Amino acid sequence: MKKFLCFALSAILIFALNVVSFGADAAAGGSMVISTSVPEKSKITVHYNSDGGYVMFDGKICPDGTEITVGRFGDVNLDVVCGKNHHVSKVTVNGEDVTDKFENGTLRLEDVASDITVEFGFRDCTTDPNDKCEKLNVGGTVYLGDKKVENADLNFDFGNYTAKTDENGRYFVEDLSEGRHSVTVTKDGQKLGTCEFVVEFSDSAADTTVQKLPDGTQLVTVPSGTKNVYLDFVIVDDNGDGIPDIDPDLTDPTIPPEGGFAADDTTGGSGGSGGSGNPDENDSGMYITVGTEPDNKQPDNDKPNDVPDNNDKQPDNKPSADTNDKKPAANTDTGDKKPSKVDKNKIPTMGALLSENLWIPAAVMLASLFFIVILLLKRKKDKEEEEAQYADFS
Repeated sequence: MKKFLCFALSAILIFALNVVSFGADAAAGGSMVISTSVPEKSKITVHYNSDGGYVMFDGKICPDGTEITVGRFGDVNLDVVCGKNHHVSKVTVNGEDVTDKFENGTLRLEDVASDITVEFGFRDCTTDPNDKCEKLNVGGTVYLGDKKVENADLNFDFGNYTAKTDENGRYFVEDLSEGRHSVTVTKDGQKLGTCEFVVEFSDSAADTTVQKLPDGTQLVTVPSGTKNVYLDFVIVDDNGDGIPDIDPDLTDPTIPPEGGFAADDTTGGSGGSGGSGNPDENDSGMYITVGTEPDNKQPDNDKPNDVPDNNDKQPDNKPSADTNDKKPAANTDTGDKKPSKVDKNKIPTMGALLSENLWIPAAVMLASLFFIVILLLKRKKDKEEEEAQYADFS
């Protein structure tokens, strides 16, 4: 009986040790694996009102209802170019509000592992008086390498804004709104360069700056309240042969893909306009620099906010023919006069000090006089008390 009990206890002990060892192997990444099923591909369905703007993926326009197929745990950037007088009011993913994740005109979807629906809502700034859209007048120069490009056509936001350079390579567009923009430069039917940029107003910015975002988009930060800004578009020509260094396979974003994106178009990793490194290494062949206001006389439409007020199609700052040899009127009657003498002994009155914005030194002077009077009164009182004590003692 004792032998049987010993045998039974030994069997139970061996079984228990095996179970513990099996559990330890499973916890350490052994053969026991618990997993969930993640599909090889997922679909992202994009919806929006095309009257308010465009949604773009990988540099191409996505028509409303487009389905984008993404690989397992892929990342996707959806870029939004708003229409004229419109801005994005709300963004939802599967009905959940994610507007706070919409930044610099882009919604980034990370680690996509299931089918999702994305909706963009646009708002017309002109229909709501309380809805304020900040806008800019933008001017500058288009360069091919270091040479100015004349008679080039600039197409902003798929035709929402257009401009043409003059003989000095200068362009001008009015009322460019805050947000993401796309611009393509062509000449004689040949595309010279294209790029995407974001205009952002900032309360803390002191000057206009341009920096490149990780997806290749160029961020233009402008101080709040700015009305005019100067941006130069530089088309890359590193070897100086006068031929743009643009990627020949670059798809023109102004042409929507036929039927949108097919279900078997798959992307692993990030979408977006692409690009990395220095601005002049962008595949789009063009980058932006902050320009300067021209110091020479330009036609009215070359300079932001330089609008003729007499409708004579002449620059308002052009001097008239009968004033070329004239001196400024302020100096014409003082050529032989000596400066009037100032009476150094005259003491300015308090009213004169205040009228000349000298109230601070005047206040200091008054405070000093008041302090001196208090000291004198205190000294007089102390002396009187001292004399009174001396009289009592005597």
